[in-house]
Amino acid sequence: SIVSLFMGFFLLFAFVIYPNQETLHMSPEQIVRLKQSYPHLKWLMPAIGYWGFALFYIFSEMWSVLVITLLFWQFANQITTVEQSKRCYMIFSMFNGIGGIVAGCFFRFFSPPKNPSSIEKVPYEETIQEMFLFFAGSCLLIMLFYYLINKYAVPEHQRYHGKKPSGVADKTTISLSFWESFKYILSSRYVGFIAIMTIAYNISLNFVEITWKSQVKLLHNTHHSMQGYLGDVTLYMGVITFLMALVGLHFVRRVSWKKSAMVTPILMSVTGIAFFTL
Repeated sequence: SIVSLFMGFFLLFAFVIYPNQETLHMSPEQIVRLKQSYPHLKWLMPAIGYWGFALFYIFSEMWSVLVITLLFWQFANQITTVEQSKRCYMIFSMFNGIGGIVAGCFFRFFSPPKNPSSIEKVPYEETIQEMFLFFAGSCLLIMLFYYLINKYAVPEHQRYHGKKPSGVADKTTISLSFWESFKYILSSRYVGFIAIMTIAYNISLNFVEITWKSQVKLLHNTHHSMQGYLGDVTLYMGVITFLMALVGLHFVRRVSWKKSAMVTPILMSVTGIAFFTL
């Protein structure tokens, strides 16, 4: 259901919102007047005026949070034991790197040659529509293989954290409402620490991403140029992720999870400090 929601919105954006953005969005003059009329909300007015792009950004960010971080890893935890995770999780990351490489190649494929005259002949609207048709195809593959895994590969009663077969009682099952779960997070020391780690991760990630992308826009001032650059970055990230997972597969088995996990925040701190200093 969640993957279908994302697929539906992105197709709606590509084929309805983006081609009709001038009709659906406010004009720059209207946004300026709103900012003058409501000075305390001036930073919010562009997001309201260009609501289609704001929703697109939100859905894009939520895709990684909901689908990759929440749904995928929750399902991985259901069908993988703690002992298996030391090997399987790094293999999952290797495939994640391959996905980044393929995505980077797609970005480059949909970016015309670095020739201003050729760029002008390719409307960006067509590029977006072609890319999100491929995105829709990827969503259909996700749902198809998820269905096949559930039906044939790992039935519910064979999962390590799945439901018990009928007639088998599970006395350890605890059912909590949303507010009870929230209270439990606040009262549990370790779960609370995990929540703080998640908040800190997203703060640091967004600070860095928004800042460096704003600088990249100064260098690449056309849609296709920016897309080509981000395609290269995605491709390089995929290669590095694949290699890091390949090394990490043996690293995690030889050292503890703690030391392996500490590599990420240390690298984030060193490279982030260097970026903001320069």
